[in-house]
Amino acid sequence: MEEEAILETLAESERFAVLKAESPGGETTYHIEMEQVTIHLLPDEWAEFVATLKEAAAQG
Repeated sequence: MEEEAILETLAESERFAVLKAESPGGETTYHIEMEQVTIHLLPDEWAEFVATLKEAAAQG
């Protein structure tokens, strides 16, 4: 039997969700769900994405 990833919801709104997945092998991925689209990011990509969003929010 194949083990499934453990999902943790980090944030959720009416239209968006951000989840963290821990695979049985120890790999972490982040999932950004935006209605019909899901983006999958590795930890280094996630850190860069968050930093970019913070910079954009500070400008907006």
